[in-house]
Amino acid sequence: MFSVRLDDGRRVRAGVAPALRHAVVRLISGARVSVKLSELDPNRGQITEKI
Repeated sequence: MFSVRLDDGRRVRAGVAPALRHAVVRLISGARVSVKLSELDPNRGQITEKI
């Protein structure tokens, strides 16, 4: 789980999406990522890609 700051200033907890787990992706502090927010819990999401 990662703490991600969105462009609007909110912070959400996000895990890595299953499709991204198969690739070797290194996420470090300050990396820009694309996040898909959960419909049920707006404070949770999935990291779908590294930008």
